[in-house]
Amino acid sequence: MAFLLLLPLLVSGFLVCLKDPTVYCRLHRYEGQMLYLQVGRYGIYCFLAAMFVTAALAGLFSHDWGVLCPKWLQAANAASPVCFAVNTDFMGALGQLGQDFDITGRNFSQVGVFLALSGLLTLAMPSLGAFITVRILKWQLGASKKEEIAAYLLGESVDHSPICSTLFDAFVEKDEVMITMADRKVYVGYIMDVGAPTCNDLQS
Repeated sequence: MAFLLLLPLLVSGFLVCLKDPTVYCRLHRYEGQMLYLQVGRYGIYCFLAAMFVTAALAGLFSHDWGVLCPKWLQAANAASPVCFAVNTDFMGALGQLGQDFDITGRNFSQVGVFLALSGLLTLAMPSLGAFITVRILKWQLGASKKEEIAAYLLGESVDHSPICSTLFDAFVEKDEVMITMADRKVYVGYIMDVGAPTCNDLQS
């Protein structure tokens, strides 16, 4: 059970790093163990969010509602009322299914179902989170195109580096720059294009 919970946690953390644009644009700052820690951290966030969603769904819908007897189905001369049993207790049904196949014990069936559903929902959290993040960015920036969001995130990804930030500002504002290389060559002109930085670019 621990492995089944750990695997979705790590996979979801990895998917967050790839799908969430605000996380992906800063991913070049981490490497080695720090990158693994980031994956684990976002995986824990996804698992906690999935547990909250599972608990909310179980609390709202997983119930035995008893017997429903709609008035519009009743006939005046009927010998007995027309009623239906309404039971949406999916937690209990899945728990019983786990007991029938000897997957979980009687005392652990409900907890096992809750953790299993949370683990499955954990894998869906990165896509949902990325969708919400993009919507929020579009609303905050008033952007309608992905290129506008990409340009904003590129600027945010280099704000910690004075040189990269200055070059990016010069590119956006179309300012002329003068760059002196290590071999004493001097270049003067406009920056025509920029790309996302990598960890090697920042270390050199």
